[in-house]
Amino acid sequence: MTAPPDNNSSAKGKFTPLDWHVVLELVGAAAGLGAVMTFLGGALLWLRFDAVHLPADRAVSLLPREMLFTVGAHQLFFPALLGLLAVLFVFALHPVEGKWKWIFLVTTPVTLVIVLLVVAALSLDLDAFPEITGVFLAGVAAIAAILGTARYAGGFRPVGWVVFGSVLFIGAALAIARTANHPKLEPVAATLKAPAGTIVGFYIGDSGDRIYIAQLPGVVAGSPTASAEPIDTVVAVSRDRVTRLAMRQPEGVGLGDAGREEAQTLLEGLLAAERAQTGAPPPPPAPVATTDPVTTFAPLAFIHSDENVPPTSVDYFLQHAWLMWSEAGKRPDYVFALGRNVPPRQRKAADLAGTVDLARLKRGGYSYRVAGAQCDKTGPICKSTDFTRPFSLGGRPPGLGRTEGFYLDLDDAYRHPKPSTSRRSGQLVLSGVPVYYERHAEGSGERITYWFFYPLSLPPGVRHIGDFLSHEGDWERMSILVRHGPGAGRWTPVSARFHEHDTHTDLPWADVRKAPGADGVATHPVAYIGRGSHATYSRPGRYEQVFKPGGHRIIAVQDDARACPDCPEWFTWQNLVDATTQPWYGFGGAWGQVGPSSDTTGPLGPSSYKTLGRAPSPEHLVQQPPAVPGG
Repeated sequence: MTAPPDNNSSAKGKFTPLDWHVVLELVGAAAGLGAVMTFLGGALLWLRFDAVHLPADRAVSLLPREMLFTVGAHQLFFPALLGLLAVLFVFALHPVEGKWKWIFLVTTPVTLVIVLLVVAALSLDLDAFPEITGVFLAGVAAIAAILGTARYAGGFRPVGWVVFGSVLFIGAALAIARTANHPKLEPVAATLKAPAGTIVGFYIGDSGDRIYIAQLPGVVAGSPTASAEPIDTVVAVSRDRVTRLAMRQPEGVGLGDAGREEAQTLLEGLLAAERAQTGAPPPPPAPVATTDPVTTFAPLAFIHSDENVPPTSVDYFLQHAWLMWSEAGKRPDYVFALGRNVPPRQRKAADLAGTVDLARLKRGGYSYRVAGAQCDKTGPICKSTDFTRPFSLGGRPPGLGRTEGFYLDLDDAYRHPKPSTSRRSGQLVLSGVPVYYERHAEGSGERITYWFFYPLSLPPGVRHIGDFLSHEGDWERMSILVRHGPGAGRWTPVSARFHEHDTHTDLPWADVRKAPGADGVATHPVAYIGRGSHATYSRPGRYEQVFKPGGHRIIAVQDDARACPDCPEWFTWQNLVDATTQPWYGFGGAWGQVGPSSDTTGPLGPSSYKTLGRAPSPEHLVQQPPAVPGG
């Protein structure tokens, strides 16, 4: 008997109808995916252009389609990867297609759980309506499509394609919702040649040999604030014209966001880098006619809009604090207002606050005999003007225990003072807070130090490890190096020093951002105060602080310094106080309670000990590298 022909063997080396169906499905899916990515890219750019008040439809129509595809592909990469895995999973189940009920019962709950988890994880920072609502409705529609296809389609390959399309649909809805909630673009700056120039703005994309930038008008290097002018131009720059290009991570495009100031900072960094490459020195500073250099060169400081420990006066602190002596854990601390050692639970802030006699404090009239080795009061007598800050190293009286010394303890209820602010032309302004200054000879010139005082240092992002970095009392500073002359009544600024915890950055006067004073001349250096930590920076931005005891990296936190309409401007020259004339000047103890380490103990204040650098700052383990333009 002749065996029946083998239909399968006759098809070897050829595409079966099933194979052709798969190929056509893949081609159709690729074309559809490209169209979806292009459409999504156009939608996202439309939202971003609309946020900067550009004619969005016309701006999008002028961009090449490959750029729209690139933007959309960037957003849909992971959803497409997840959808592809789902397709492969369903195709792997094709041999058991007859048992469709089991496949249906497995794929549907798994897909449902994955969709819900992804949407929940990625939608937490969106507004409830309409963003989260839109994503939720997209998820419901996708789940309904999956269930309907699994129920009525013949075979389960269609289920895989619907799952793939559903994941893309939810990913696109989530990308649109997040962009609509907070539009972001990468700040960018570039230096150009032939003809030479600069361009600053937000990066849109690049295609072929051109780079597309939404240009920020009116950006000037050295300006204290970023441009507030509306963006009205999208420029296409040939790559051949670009000599240097710098970008940062995406930022918001509104006036209250950091994107504009980031772009301006990038421009200044590029110009400084080009000057350093050519070896050209900074332009020499011009002498300034003034009889009062302290006022003329006093800084303009920007306080972060989210700062909850604003600067205050020393008088505020002393009116709500009492003088203590730390007993090194041998017995309860000594309270001078009560004349005895008192356990913490028995101290009453209302009875103790404001009891410090400032005249007595200044002349060293407060004194304490340290307990000897046998706790018999045979140790040295320490005065309030002696260097006794607990945990400080070097220069303290012999026989003094490591954790013994004077300190000022602030009533915790007064750690967050209420600032006095007002609006001027839309800008928030801080008033009524003094700045304390000192003048010291340095080389052939003079250094003017400006001290800022805060009742608490609370670096951001370290609440769960606050024992490492936060401390009561916070003295921060910046200083200006000046030279007298040439000629009478003239001073030449040389450089500005910005103190960032235990380090500092010296900038030549040409690289310092400056603000004009009442006479319209730009002589006031601009400083940006880090939120919570109060470090003083020369540029706005985010700075990493690394906690490195013993040289080993333990933890890093982020400092954030800003300038915006809701960031209070502090015109320090309006309330200057000579620190050396104050009755508290020269106090050698800690301005703040004593913690378990030097970093959690109040710092030294302005004094000969601080000025001459005879003791480390309370943050001596925090390292701060200088900021550089991002690439």
